[in-house]
Amino acid sequence: MATYERIEGFEQGLDGSFFVAGWPWTGDLSFVDMEVLKLDADGNLQWGRVLQGGLVEYAKAVAPTSDGGAVLAGYTASFGQGLYDLAAVKLSSSGSIDWTATIGTADHEAALDAVETSDGGLAFVGSAWNSVGLQDGLVVKLQPDGQLSWAKRVHGSNFHGIELHEVVNAPDNGLLVTGYKTDAVNGGVAIRFDAAGTVLWAKELPYGLFYGAAPVGTSGFVLTGFHYVDETTSQDICIVRVDADGDFIWGKKIPYAGPQQGIAVAVRPDDGFVVAGDHMVGSNDLRMLVVAFGQDGDLEWNRLIGTSACNALGIVAKPDNGFVLGGGNGTDALIAFLDANGMTCPACGVENLVLNPVDVVLSPYAVTTLPGGAAGSGSWTVVANTQTTSSTVCLAVGVEERPGQLMPRIRPNPAADWLDLEWPGSAIGIECEILDAAGRIVVEQLLRDGANRIDIRRLPVGAYRIVTRSSFGEPWSATFIVSR
Repeated sequence: MATYERIEGFEQGLDGSFFVAGWPWTGDLSFVDMEVLKLDADGNLQWGRVLQGGLVEYAKAVAPTSDGGAVLAGYTASFGQGLYDLAAVKLSSSGSIDWTATIGTADHEAALDAVETSDGGLAFVGSAWNSVGLQDGLVVKLQPDGQLSWAKRVHGSNFHGIELHEVVNAPDNGLLVTGYKTDAVNGGVAIRFDAAGTVLWAKELPYGLFYGAAPVGTSGFVLTGFHYVDETTSQDICIVRVDADGDFIWGKKIPYAGPQQGIAVAVRPDDGFVVAGDHMVGSNDLRMLVVAFGQDGDLEWNRLIGTSACNALGIVAKPDNGFVLGGGNGTDALIAFLDANGMTCPACGVENLVLNPVDVVLSPYAVTTLPGGAAGSGSWTVVANTQTTSSTVCLAVGVEERPGQLMPRIRPNPAADWLDLEWPGSAIGIECEILDAAGRIVVEQLLRDGANRIDIRRLPVGAYRIVTRSSFGEPWSATFIVSR
């Protein structure tokens, strides 16, 4: 039985149902499976499936399909060309496998998002790493039967590394993908492809990152993510509106004492926007944050949703101007049905954050594309998940306003020789342990005086877990891959 449930993806199907994807972990990093749940329009569980390849499989996103099924997107060590390959598993409306596909090279490829395209095919975005640790964005287009149409690796003109997190359809059957540069100086990137995989334009938000995007009819796109405060430390939610040619219309970021980031954005029926993201309350208490904007970027309202350790994954705008918010808390998937004012129930109280948006701007960005990898498949096993149940809970709406601190982050991932730990804040020292797949401590290091680099050159290729604790006592852990 899983001791930990990592929820990674949340999307709504055309029939109003919901799909949730992630991976259960039993404590053994040598065996991780994909997991997917289908819920009805009221949030009741219809079925659950665990997808097993034999070794390590991670589900990072789920994309509903027009036949009532869905495709899981992630990466696998069980099949493919290299250490890890991008993995796609197409499921029917009843949860059986229609087809599987892997895309990769001798190195490492991973999918972080997927979408069904207007021609019935599927598009995936993520990252690809080569043998010397350089990272490219990865964009893959599959035909409706899972056969490869095209795959492209994309990096900055100066070989800036890129990680792509979101893909959405464009009106001309092309794609918009968003993510960020992985260099020392971050920048959120938005790249527009036509149906054949040719880059039409690319834009950058300096000192920012983009996670979510949505098309705004035929008039362009809206993007969300975060922007660094003072270009270096904590982070603010941002929202940016561009036209169909990528030209900047307006952009806002929302400074606050605690770090926060936009994860997903939806267009409301009244042409306004709603952003779902994360907000840190106190030293290590993550909450889901929903922020509503008018069509010109004016702030309308905001709500903190949930209790401790909740993170947002997606948001859907309903025809009645209400919303459905999807997230997780490490053990459960959470779905909140919100009214047009962001309330979960009439009896819930509310206390807003005091937010004051300021402007941000975009810059042109030059990118280069390369071939993205070869196609393959694998023999997967589907297991019915009989241990998962659904129940109704009351998610609090409100906030306890205390100074916040940014959640840690590691990169690159996969890594080759060095692992950088980003822990902005005033911690005096950070204790770090790295555990191998058997749970043995293989690296111990104390980071002091702003040091953030961990030497992993002696670690063999494989999966590891880093466990940290700051001078304030907050524990944190994450999984990473050593790949060379």
